[in-house]
Amino acid sequence: MPIPNPFTRKTIPYHRLSKESTEQESDHAGTNTSTANQDSDEQNVYLLAKNLHRPRRSRFKTTCTYTFISLFSLLTGLVVSQFFALEYDFDGYLGTPSPPPPTPTTQRYIQNVVWSENTTFAASPNAATEAAWKSLIPSGRGFIQHPVLAKDIKAIAVFHELHCLHGLRLSYFKISYALSKLQYQQERDPYTHTRDDHPHITGSSIQNLYPGSLLAEHSHGHEHIKHCFEYLRQALMCAADTNLEGTKMQEFGRADGDKGYVLGSDAWGTKRVCRDFEGVKTWAERWRGEDEGGIV
Repeated sequence: MPIPNPFTRKTIPYHRLSKESTEQESDHAGTNTSTANQDSDEQNVYLLAKNLHRPRRSRFKTTCTYTFISLFSLLTGLVVSQFFALEYDFDGYLGTPSPPPPTPTTQRYIQNVVWSENTTFAASPNAATEAAWKSLIPSGRGFIQHPVLAKDIKAIAVFHELHCLHGLRLSYFKISYALSKLQYQQERDPYTHTRDDHPHITGSSIQNLYPGSLLAEHSHGHEHIKHCFEYLRQALMCAADTNLEGTKMQEFGRADGDKGYVLGSDAWGTKRVCRDFEGVKTWAERWRGEDEGGIV
């Protein structure tokens, strides 16, 4: 049996070197794989966090978008509705009637107007009363022609209404004048009638000859009068004036001669909101379709 030499270089079999190399390679490969896995895990965590954060941002943007669209749609609807609700206002014209707003605008309405009785317009026809009535009507008699509102000649309703009211007034005084003349003739012929037939009519009623000449010249036919009654009825209902008037107990005479009382209103002294009549009149004169004047 040979004796081992302690100074001889020890040799390692190839398979052991190969094994250690393989182990080192395996360890290095494991290290690389672990690093790659760690990087992959970190990337997955980042992507997961990014994905978790992205929906919040997306939801916020979506919410803002929907909110903006809703507000824009609401604003557009309000503007469009106000456009259709507003009156036509061309060149200062106060167009389609509407109820007075809580705070009237200075261009369309006049606040705190107090009515008081003006006996001129209700008095028997004479030169002064007719001049007063004619002053309410613009040049052109309320017939207008406008490039936008009225390419063909149109009539402004308020002046038509005043024309009708004036016609009813003339018809009333025409009948009153005729009855006064009849009563006067009866007084001169006591064998035909008695003075008690028409106690409210006296001979002094025919001393004013102006109504006779005026009413003979401007006579409204029966159909015209009927038209005006119906026209004014619908005009009043269309305007539907909602001003509040003061009330009081008013005295009236009964058929039996006694006095009675009823709750009523004469409208005088009450503050109200009115449309700018003078503004309408000025506009009507500016765009008049003819140059004639007068109220009849």
